[in-house]
Amino acid sequence: MTIENTSPDAVRPQVSIHGLQKSFGGLRAVKHVDLNIYSGEVLAIVGDNGAGKSTLIKMLAGVVVPDEGEIQIRGEKVEINNPNDARELGIETLYQELGLVDTFNVPENIFLGRELTTTKFGVPVMDHKEMKRRTQELLERIDVQLPSLDRPVRSYSGGQRQAIAISRLLIEDVNLIIMDEPMAALGIDESSKVLRLITNLRDKGEAIVVISHNLDHVFSVADKVAVMKNGALVDVVSTDEVGHDELVTMIVSGKPHKRDQAPN
Repeated sequence: MTIENTSPDAVRPQVSIHGLQKSFGGLRAVKHVDLNIYSGEVLAIVGDNGAGKSTLIKMLAGVVVPDEGEIQIRGEKVEINNPNDARELGIETLYQELGLVDTFNVPENIFLGRELTTTKFGVPVMDHKEMKRRTQELLERIDVQLPSLDRPVRSYSGGQRQAIAISRLLIEDVNLIIMDEPMAALGIDESSKVLRLITNLRDKGEAIVVISHNLDHVFSVADKVAVMKNGALVDVVSTDEVGHDELVTMIVSGKPHKRDQAPN
């Protein structure tokens, strides 16, 4: 099923997928999905377990290679065969585990694997001062303040750890930020902070995809919702045009919103 996800505020999608399909043995996990993702917009992907959400984002993230279909960035076809390809193309993914090293401080985590260096007496050494300065800039970019950058990240709250992990995604130019259950295991207050953080990113023009089972979170942060069932894309709807119960019905039934149903 092909569903056109259009936006009045953008002529060209930041990221598009066309006819994306993936099978594992006899199981077709994703079935010819077409989807557009725009800058300055949060797109939530929802569906029951086994709907194909995780496989879909793993293809964007380079963890899984599609069997068919193509991915475009600003209208240009790209090849994503591994996570490094995705990262080089500006597609960054935040998983539930966050990937932070608890004993490292904030700059050490943000620049992990991409450490900045300088030379002293002709010997290359890590440039801690510059990493700290750029870390502060990244945090200011997403309107986050931390009491200290020098403490091990294990001492920060769940919401603060999310902010640190998101800041790490923004070191290079980003075309798409994917978040897999970003509020999982967080309390109400910490979840609210992460939701505000996502909104800040959206307002700064980032293209964001969020996977979430919590529909209250979806309605509080998403501009559009892509509903999947059994590997297929059911519909893409604006959060302004559907309510909670209607969205649940779409998830359970696998039928599109009424406006897309043609008479028999």
